[in-house]
Amino acid sequence: MNGFLPIQEPRFRAAADEWILSSLSGGLVISDAVASGLTLSAGAVYVLGDGEPAVESSEDFARGHNGFGAEEALVRFISELPVANLLLVENDLALRTDPWLFGNAAFFGDLVVHWVDLPGSVVLAPELLRRGASGYPLNAFLLRADSRTLGLAYGRGMTADSVDPIANEVCGVIVAAYDAEAYLLWLADDPMASGE
Repeated sequence: MNGFLPIQEPRFRAAADEWILSSLSGGLVISDAVASGLTLSAGAVYVLGDGEPAVESSEDFARGHNGFGAEEALVRFISELPVANLLLVENDLALRTDPWLFGNAAFFGDLVVHWVDLPGSVVLAPELLRRGASGYPLNAFLLRADSRTLGLAYGRGMTADSVDPIANEVCGVIVAAYDAEAYLLWLADDPMASGE
């Protein structure tokens, strides 16, 4: 396996969709906006990480699968997505006043989001996901627009009016799976199907 496993079998796909929605429901302001406008069935879902995980229900995505290579697969996969210009993660633990905030951080009230612009900073994606969330939920988003277009700037307080423009640019959703040893990635457009 190359680290990207498409989930195509209908019952596995239904379980993956349920797991993604469950993760988004535990997220913050961006997750809420994305979930409300998301049509999961219209896109493709991949497991990022080596190994052949067994899936019978959405609860199986919570169990470890003895896989490895999720971070490497994440970097390779994102590198091959021509439409992704930004990776944004909701930090489910940090608050605006925390002294240990890292990297690019903007705020929705006291809530923190981190990001890296792509493709130039794709090698930073694994660290962003590791440090930007506790594991469950890990809700990260691939966006078509870059940080400048969306008005993201270090230390900037974002308003509620910023949420929908961000959510409308989402072309992918990344959530933790398999005991946070791998990721599920939903894409609005499947690059593997179109041969991109």
